[in-house]
Amino acid sequence: MTKDDWLELTVLERKKYNYLVELQDLTGQLAESLDRNDQVSVRMLVAMRQDPVRLLAEVDNSGKVRRAALSEEDRRRTGELLKEGQPRDDGERVFLEQAQKTRRLLEQVVAKTGLPPFLLGLSWSTTERMSRQQADILTTELESYRGILTPVVERICRMVLDLAGTPGEVEVLWDNISLQDETELAQARYVNAQAAVLEQQLKEEPKGTERRDSHG
Repeated sequence: MTKDDWLELTVLERKKYNYLVELQDLTGQLAESLDRNDQVSVRMLVAMRQDPVRLLAEVDNSGKVRRAALSEEDRRRTGELLKEGQPRDDGERVFLEQAQKTRRLLEQVVAKTGLPPFLLGLSWSTTERMSRQQADILTTELESYRGILTPVVERICRMVLDLAGTPGEVEVLWDNISLQDETELAQARYVNAQAAVLEQQLKEEPKGTERRDSHG
């Protein structure tokens, strides 16, 4: 790869970093507003977050497209550089420093959510799993957001019905939140079924059997 190629990738990483800084700041303000139950600030900050989120997604996609356009050898070299961290020249060094800086900030943003990276579309480790505690925390957060959104959705729906000349009652129904690993859930159902069978067998066992065994 030429020095200009590395420079182009570096610029994309720097843009990503700048959008992450803005997103981190707005997310912190949003968390504080939620703690205060300041609904006006929450709605304003949620709207303000849309721009950096959109721009971050766009620049991230641009980086992927740019790397995909590289030759197979250059793509392999880029992957090796990000994985091993051993630059061969100034162009690689500058790109690596910016990429690592962006990565550290991204990890900080993810850490504040208390969630494993794979839930956010990131794959930093093949062994990451969501703990029961993390699932409970996220479930609580989602229920909190639902509590905020439900009256807003109901108000909009009632307005639409009124404008259509068909006023009526409105109820928002949410799907159950399920974040547990499907394998664990299947295993839990299996164990519960075994326990139910055993319990039924104990109920059907003649009462005299226990007395004979105890005297024997």
